[in-house]
Amino acid sequence: MQSAYREATRMGFWDWLKGKPRVAERPKPIRPAVPPTGFSRRPAPLPQNRNRILTGFWWNAPPSLPLAASRGFDQEVVGESFRQEALEAIVGGYGQYGCIFHTTAQLALPTDMPDHPKAVAVLIETKHVGFLPSADSAQVREELLALPGSENGVTCKAVIRGGWDQTANGGDRGHFGVWLSLSRPLKIKRP
Repeated sequence: MQSAYREATRMGFWDWLKGKPRVAERPKPIRPAVPPTGFSRRPAPLPQNRNRILTGFWWNAPPSLPLAASRGFDQEVVGESFRQEALEAIVGGYGQYGCIFHTTAQLALPTDMPDHPKAVAVLIETKHVGFLPSADSAQVREELLALPGSENGVTCKAVIRGGWDQTANGGDRGHFGVWLSLSRPLKIKRP
């Protein structure tokens, strides 16, 4: 048994030769009102904080000293696994496919850590997000203290990566990670 549309539009060879027109128009497909669950071509909408438009030199905060950047984000930040809530607030939440969020980081020299006297803290939007690794922090601290004008703080380019959430599809949830762009030895960014 054939569909009503097929029966109405059936045209044989002799009908075609005689020029008989087709009777029915093709019906329009019915689209579901609710998109199907699971994988779709359209990515999930980003949280409001992610689509901010940053203008000018976005990493050059006025009262602080900007550091020269390297050719990539090669300086990893450690301890950010303990500060996922702060990173989630900065980025704007978890997304289905994660994020790559460029921002500014401030390097601070904490004085209230007697166990780690050479520690260098990393702040993003005044939230403490981690430390430089202990293998690099002693040398970076000495270079920071040697820079003229570093008393007001120093800034550098930073990127936050990760933060995917695919638990709705039976997947996993990824942590946020922070990387800095620091030219070594540390130099002040040229205007």
